[in-house]
Amino acid sequence: MFYFLIGLVLLTAVILGARSFVQANPGDLARQLRKYGGILLLALGAVFMLTGRFMFAIPLIGFGLSLLGVAGLGRLTGSYKPNKASGQRSRVRTAMVEMELDHDTGEMTGLILAGGFQGRRLDELSDQDLLSFWQECGQDEQSCKLVEAYLDRRLAGWREHFQSDGTEGTGEARSSSGPDDR
Repeated sequence: MFYFLIGLVLLTAVILGARSFVQANPGDLARQLRKYGGILLLALGAVFMLTGRFMFAIPLIGFGLSLLGVAGLGRLTGSYKPNKASGQRSRVRTAMVEMELDHDTGEMTGLILAGGFQGRRLDELSDQDLLSFWQECGQDEQSCKLVEAYLDRRLAGWREHFQSDGTEGTGEARSSSGPDDR
């Protein structure tokens, strides 16, 4: 009976641990793994040190300290620190449009460089004007891809309003007048 209760407690602990592992935030999980992994390596290194196995102890202690983020050891052990600078932006320019992506927020903005909407910002265009501009970009594949990425963020499901027979990206609109015809 005693072993049955121990088994039941262990099974419950494993199930609860697995559930929290699956539901965990990946960033928090990575931080916890570095923290507890570093502590475990330090403890293991201390055991090897106390038993006189310095050849194993020194690298384990070094890796443990680097996982815990002790300054100066990261370069020696190849520690990975994913601290990215905030405020980064990427900018891409094609023949018809210049797009900018804010890495922190995921927000896309764009300036139209050529065509009937030249000089206007994508944010200023109505949904129908955006679709018209996308059709204008049909000849320039790079510009078309950028505008499609913008449309995917701004008008989820916009592709449904065009023919599903393979004319996406060719500029051929359906007979309806646009996304407002639901």
